[in-house]
Amino acid sequence: MTSLVTCSEGDLRKSVTYLQTAYSLKGEEGITRDDVLEIIGVIPEDVLKQFIQGCASNSYDKIQAVVNDIIAEGHAASRIIQQVFDEIVIIPSLGDDQKCVVAEKIAVIDKCLNDGANEYLQLMALATTLQQQMASS
Repeated sequence: MTSLVTCSEGDLRKSVTYLQTAYSLKGEEGITRDDVLEIIGVIPEDVLKQFIQGCASNSYDKIQAVVNDIIAEGHAASRIIQQVFDEIVIIPSLGDDQKCVVAEKIAVIDKCLNDGANEYLQLMALATTLQQQMASS
């Protein structure tokens, strides 16, 4: 229930829709937390951690490999940037100025994605910006 409330951002209509969708897929088997997260499109925590660790590694090749994996797995770039933003805010090693730079880049990337930009290029832009900010902390 906690995951459902968090992912639906407190919107009861969204929650009901997610549950209806999960029930139509799972039926009498029962609905698990993983079922709800999959329907909502939440990026698994391990994928998100790999992305952030890749940025912290200060290796362009590692970032490229992580972004390639994310794209190959079919994750939506818009969902990645949303979840990265949520994670960036709580990283204690980044200062407020660095978080602002990353947040501004996320806003620009979100606009570009809404305009139809290439997801790979936008994720690489986010990753390299995050890498620069993490390296300067």
